[in-house]
Amino acid sequence: MVKKIIRSLVRPLGYDLVESGLDAKSLLDFSASDKEIIRQVTPYTMTSPERIHAVIESVKYVAKNGIKGAFVECGVFRGGSMMATALTLMAQGIKDRDLSLIHISE
Repeated sequence: MVKKIIRSLVRPLGYDLVESGLDAKSLLDFSASDKEIIRQVTPYTMTSPERIHAVIESVKYVAKNGIKGAFVECGVFRGGSMMATALTLMAQGIKDRDLSLIHISE
């Protein structure tokens, strides 16, 4: 009942109320190392586990294919997505990438 009331208040503003956090169902197809990264960054992000997993896979792709360059996150909340990037790079043995976070405040 409370969820319905909140949803009816925030939807006209372009937002939605969704459950977040780690649950067994959302992590079924993820590797143990990916689950650990997601567990570590969850307190520092509003990004869903599925989207954090997409960040992890993207970083792995960049590393595997030797794509050069820095990683930049714009619109940082608490840095959880960039933390996932850093942890994934570290797991890949990559320590020479620049990581930049840009926080935009109102």
